Amino acid sequence: MRSKEMSFAQLKRMLLMMEADLGMTDLSQDEKDILAAVFELRDANGYFESDSVRSHELTSSVSHGTFFRALRSLVERGLIEKGEGRQRKLYRLSLQAS
Repeated sequence: MRSKEMSFAQLKRMLLMMEADLGMTDLSQDEKDILAAVFELRDANGYFESDSVRSHELTSSVSHGTFFRALRSLVERGLIEKGEGRQRKLYRLSLQAS
């Protein structure tokens, strides 16, 4: 059991270091979870639909309001941007975040 506990602690430490390397230390946990889902779901050009991210296993337990506040915060921080055209739920991972 101790081995699993140590592995867990090491993974948490590595995650914190990776978040620091990516400049994510000042993001909320919900914002980090949204970005992780975006990294998995984006297409080759960085585009993704908010509905897909909303239903991802990392974000599906986040309330509707919290999800969209966190998404808006990521837009305001310049990490993601609203997609071009009229499609309301289309976003794109910005170049500085990829």
